[in-house]
Amino acid sequence: MFEPTGLQRDAASVIFNLPGYQVVDAVDLALGGRRVKVQPVDLADGCPVCGVVSGRVHAWSVQRVRDVPHAGRVEVVVRKPRLVCAEPACARRTFTPATPELPARARCTTRLRTALLGAVVDSGRPVCEVATAFGVAWWTVQACVNAAAVLLANVDDLHVRRLGIDEHRYRSVRWFRDEHGGWRRVEPWMSTIVNADCGQVLGIVDGRDSAAVGGWLAARTTAWRDRIEVVAIDPSAAFRKAIAEQLPNALVSVDGFHLVQLANLMLTRVRQRLVRDREQRRGRLVDPAWANRMLLLRGYDTLSARAKTRLEWVFTTDDPTHELAAAWGVKEQLRRILHGQHRRPGPAREDDHGLPCRGCRHGRDVAALAHPLHLVGGGRGADRHRRLQRPYRGREHRHQTDQADRPGVSELRPLPSPYPASQRGPTGSVNPLTRQGTTVNCE
Repeated sequence: MFEPTGLQRDAASVIFNLPGYQVVDAVDLALGGRRVKVQPVDLADGCPVCGVVSGRVHAWSVQRVRDVPHAGRVEVVVRKPRLVCAEPACARRTFTPATPELPARARCTTRLRTALLGAVVDSGRPVCEVATAFGVAWWTVQACVNAAAVLLANVDDLHVRRLGIDEHRYRSVRWFRDEHGGWRRVEPWMSTIVNADCGQVLGIVDGRDSAAVGGWLAARTTAWRDRIEVVAIDPSAAFRKAIAEQLPNALVSVDGFHLVQLANLMLTRVRQRLVRDREQRRGRLVDPAWANRMLLLRGYDTLSARAKTRLEWVFTTDDPTHELAAAWGVKEQLRRILHGQHRRPGPAREDDHGLPCRGCRHGRDVAALAHPLHLVGGGRGADRHRRLQRPYRGREHRHQTDQADRPGVSELRPLPSPYPASQRGPTGSVNPLTRQGTTVNCE
């Protein structure tokens, strides 16, 4: 005959499995779900002031707490004893015992908080989605994440191979008076360093400059920095400078979204410069390139047949120097490289977009402009002029005639024509979209 050993609990307590508590009642609710009533197994506990153990119950109190849902909503009602301190000289006469599963003043069980944190950190789910799935408030989930972020692990003891660095704006700009009566600015930005393999937060520094991130990296040990293989950042010159100084052997990874955004910025600047040099004014509706400026920024593989015809008309009528077509080809070539569609090996020739290769006369200049590192290096070069970083806006910016003469904005060099003279027609017009192979997917 089989005789089980160990602590004997009733079936309901075994199924509910809340450590340190036993189920005393369970009912079905009229609107769905269940209400489970529990109480501590061991009533004796030590006084939090004097430490004397007491098991004398002064009164009982009832508290509703949140727990992990299972097969529907579960409402947990905890029956807590209020004990009398057995030490007559103790200033605290009564106290309520606390357990690891239900700490003092807790409104959620520990296993629920662990499940909420695991869903956000380990699974990468949004806070609002986790709050809806577990039936709790958004603030409850965010409080669990904030509490875990404060308790950062000892970074030097972790074997990290891939880092992720990004900035976050957590408030608006504020000013306060210092001890000398002057005004000082509160930095609204912070930079977060995470383990890119698991998403664990390793450190948080104020600001988003190279000094803050570089100082955090310099505080790590040499062995820790030597283990870093890849660092994922956005196109930030400040982050890249800190990585080059502190992690010279690490590779830099940049997401394709920001690279394509910088390529669109380059194409917009070329278009604006061409119309200023040719017409001595900003673009207008009568200019085909300005009227179809948003069409230039779209991916060629996403265009309809009508849009492709209109784009061909723009290059034929409003691009006499073929510089706009060359800049557009660089942007499309970058999109194709980021999506893994590299050019097939073979002799030097023009590629599917009409871009010059090694054998062409101007291939070196265009290839340098198309290199992703060229775009990363200028990611924040004109950060003070934010209107230059938004080429997707629907309107042109004012006073663009003198933008090249403003301090802090480097003047762009004119792009040479990417087409050899032998390929140009009698009128000097070459349409890169009519060449063989341009209708393939350029992603």
